[in-house]
Amino acid sequence: MKLRHTIDFLLNDWLRTAELAQRERFSEHSRETFDAVLDTCERIAREKFAPFNRLIDIEEPRFDGEKVILPQATHDAALAYAESGMLSAAQDYENGGMQLPYSVEAAANAFFACASVGISSGMLTTGNANLLMVHGTPAQKEAFAKNEFSGRFSGTMCLSEPQAGSSLSDITTRAVPDGAGFEADALGPRYRLKGNKMWISSGKGRAAAGPDSSHRPDR
Repeated sequence: MKLRHTIDFLLNDWLRTAELAQRERFSEHSRETFDAVLDTCERIAREKFAPFNRLIDIEEPRFDGEKVILPQATHDAALAYAESGMLSAAQDYENGGMQLPYSVEAAANAFFACASVGISSGMLTTGNANLLMVHGTPAQKEAFAKNEFSGRFSGTMCLSEPQAGSSLSDITTRAVPDGAGFEADALGPRYRLKGNKMWISSGKGRAAAGPDSSHRPDR
């Protein structure tokens, strides 16, 4: 596979990533463990993502009156990705991570992006969880970040609106305080959002016949 040859060259010949194992944080890693991560991600991308790239283009999400339904393949792919540990790959061991160098994490994720960019959607989840791990409270880390790293929750981006596209100055969605005492919630101030979104990047619907992983669509 040309992609794998390119990744091997970039990581090993150009960046000499294996030398990172000399640092204390990565001391339990080696060229062999980095290769094993790449092998696993390439296999999952080939088996769970690439075969369904066309399917998710022609089988559009549908709303059954209560939930958004996606093809079962999207659920299976997301589950396989979460179980691989890649959502928390660069996190500390004590947080369930693998303490991988970011260069290896990014290279491994390239397989999923190439196999099906429409299914591959871990970036926003990991980004949101990483932000919470640095700036969140202990309660927020426990309630949100850890559930994102496990794949139970997902991070999304709801930006574009029908009348505004990506013009931030024209968006009309508003966040208002969620009742009395909204600022005293243990997980942070609560707000109610009101507005319309035309796209929800990395939004997860419920896969047909799959476990409930749905989110109600924005109103």
